[in-house]
Amino acid sequence: MNPSFLLPNSLYNIGITATEVKRMISREMTIIFFIPTLAGMGLAFLYVISMANDVGGVIRNPEILWQFFSVSGIYLIIQIGFYLYARRKMFSHLSQGK
Repeated sequence: MNPSFLLPNSLYNIGITATEVKRMISREMTIIFFIPTLAGMGLAFLYVISMANDVGGVIRNPEILWQFFSVSGIYLIIQIGFYLYARRKMFSHLSQGK
């Protein structure tokens, strides 16, 4: 029987451990969750900077950047929370062997 973490027998037979499976899943989920988020935040930042030129730029109106960073930060915190929840659910789903 597989140790502590129920892996499919084919993975266990070729020597992949539960720790390696967790590491692979975490890496893939990190890419799925955060690459689009960071790309969207980068594009939104460029949009805010270009639109701020119409109202005198970000030097005259630093509250525009403050609002952007606060909204982006809150969104990133929510995204991190959802990532941690989804990763934990994935690990529990795999450990139950469903």
